[in-house]
Amino acid sequence: MSYERRDHNINTRITPHQADLLDQIRVKKKYQYQSDVVREAIEQYIQNEGNVIGSRRHFNRSMGALLQSLKEIILITFTWQLVLIAQGFTTLLRAMTGDEEKWQAMDLITESSKVAMSQYPKISQTVEDMRTANNATDGE
Repeated sequence: MSYERRDHNINTRITPHQADLLDQIRVKKKYQYQSDVVREAIEQYIQNEGNVIGSRRHFNRSMGALLQSLKEIILITFTWQLVLIAQGFTTLLRAMTGDEEKWQAMDLITESSKVAMSQYPKISQTVEDMRTANNATDGE
């Protein structure tokens, strides 16, 4: 327990049963005063409140939202890059073969994905792990 300056005083009444339980906790945690147990309980309560800015739960929620947002931005950016690269290859293949109809960007992406998943088991497992993790976080 930190011993920073404590200027604020709060008085409250508790039942004899609560006082006994408080004293049991004090002895178990080897605190000198019941007020140390009360301070620790208040600190834990504040840290577990999601609506209190500065609490661990608020931080975890905020960080989770930020990470989800970054994940979406990365996914969108990656998807655009993939489509642009596939479109570039499509343009090259059309120019090289003279066949405007045969080469489609989405067909290249689909076929490349199939090849990667079948020939590289590590990629396939990583994709499956990501899907499983994503489904788990969507269910929360």
